[in-house]
Amino acid sequence: MLSRFNAAIEGLRKAAAAGTDSTNRRIARRVLSGLSVQVYEEAQALIARNSFAMAARELELAAAIRPDAPGLLFEIASIYARDRNKGRALEWLNRAVAKGFKDGARVERDPAFTFLRGEEEFESVRRRLGSGKDPG
Repeated sequence: MLSRFNAAIEGLRKAAAAGTDSTNRRIARRVLSGLSVQVYEEAQALIARNSFAMAARELELAAAIRPDAPGLLFEIASIYARDRNKGRALEWLNRAVAKGFKDGARVERDPAFTFLRGEEEFESVRRRLGSGKDPG
């Protein structure tokens, strides 16, 4: 089922990125926007109930819609860190950095990552980020 979801999202993303205005492009953009808001709100409700793994999976759906959004990718990493899922937290943190996340200060402030301090891969990410604030 997830592969069908990803295929549908990819089709919508292609339609939304069309170079010329059309009904299909406008509909695709609206559907993607609405779906993104829906899964984000569902994730926030799950976070409020401390259902971090489920919230992260919801946000992964949002990441399928907006794969180049470094802040969203960082948020997924943070939620996995809250769930103390070291592997997934580091995977998504690295994805965020690869897509342009630069806010080292945010990583330092986020208590979810405390348990990763001293881990070689996490320290490598911290060094790459420095402690600078993302200007954008």
